Amino acid sequence: MVDFAWWLIREWHVFSVETRYWIGFLAAAACFAISAYAATEVRSSPRLFTVMALFAGAWVAVTSIYELPPYLSQSGPVKDDAAFKLHDRAADLSSFIFVFVGAVLAREGREEHWFFNSERLQVAALSLLFALVIPRQLPPEWISPKNAELVIAEALAVVGFLAIGIGAAAVAKPKHLVWLTIILIVYSIGTLGRGLELFLFTPRRPLSDFLMLTFAVLKVILTCILSYIVIWHHRFGKP
Repeated sequence: MVDFAWWLIREWHVFSVETRYWIGFLAAAACFAISAYAATEVRSSPRLFTVMALFAGAWVAVTSIYELPPYLSQSGPVKDDAAFKLHDRAADLSSFIFVFVGAVLAREGREEHWFFNSERLQVAALSLLFALVIPRQLPPEWISPKNAELVIAEALAVVGFLAIGIGAAAVAKPKHLVWLTIILIVYSIGTLGRGLELFLFTPRRPLSDFLMLTFAVLKVILTCILSYIVIWHHRFGKP
């Protein structure tokens, strides 16, 4: 079973690299369209409109991740990890925007959690985003830039998912929040797993078919659930 799971994650390659990247792009573009539609549905509420506009903007950043570079036209690994720097920064930017999506949405609630409040999350996101530029400014013998950036990026991603969950908790019905929480946990596990793979193995390999399809489905489901929560709160949830 473990060997089969590892094969799915690392070695299942039915689609070409170009097709995998195209699937990822289409999923991110669909998430943008869904978020933009939700923004139009709540346009009479400036705060909720800002939430969905930011969420749509985050998916624009994600689409940049799936711009297929020339060096991935073949399915083999790429030895120069720096070639992915712009793609990684786009992913980090989307995580950073997620934090502010959750922070703004949290202000719709009547109470803020005493520890996981929106201000602390925003400070954490700003600190992690700045920390991403530091490793490559230090001598390589002090620290591995690749590994340091991966750790910081994964931390930023977790903060982004946490912020979305906390923001939704301020406005969502319990059953809606349960489904969103499940998706956020699965998405976080997948993201951390991919980060661990990149941390442990060099050179970097493109996502397998299984991971690409999994992330594509999770993106769309997450967007649909959050959009539904925001629209429902706008129409029925306000006092």
